[in-house]
Amino acid sequence: QRFLQESLITARLEHPGILPIYNRGINSNEHPFYTMRLVAGGNAKTLHQAIKEYHRVETDFATPPPMLRNLLRRLIDVCNTVAYAHSQGVCHRDLKPANILIGPFGETLVVDWGLAKVFQGTNPCEHESSLGSSPLGVLSSEGVGTRGFGAPESRSGNPIADWPRLDVYSLGAILYCMLTSVVPGEHHL
Repeated sequence: QRFLQESLITARLEHPGILPIYNRGINSNEHPFYTMRLVAGGNAKTLHQAIKEYHRVETDFATPPPMLRNLLRRLIDVCNTVAYAHSQGVCHRDLKPANILIGPFGETLVVDWGLAKVFQGTNPCEHESSLGSSPLGVLSSEGVGTRGFGAPESRSGNPIADWPRLDVYSLGAILYCMLTSVVPGEHHL
């Protein structure tokens, strides 16, 4: 069900910071599939890898080094992509450096929409109730997301009325990780 939901939600989000879905269906073994654009022949790296590289290379922090400026530019790209998703009534719920791809030609892509939540508008899935959606999106987050990057309220089990706040918290956690190389509340990358 989550696989189907991911393909439908991702196909609904038409933005340069989100990989497009080209096709979806059922293969000869009766397994669902979907196809997406391959990022520059598979030569993309994750923001997680870029942060580790930055902290391994940069040692002088007197002025913002070019690598840090580049990482911050990537984060701004992610913020713009997430703002678009929110405008379409979708919350990612699992933003973290490993779910952000950096292509060799300047692309910054938010991937892995498998835990996304439609909080406004119409759920693209035909069987909304079986996928745990709500027309108003006022349900708990069921503890989804990655520890250290997920907002505390995503694990509380309490109803969530402001879904975008979950992603905004995650964006702040990503910034913290960029600046310190530490996952909030956890350990070094």
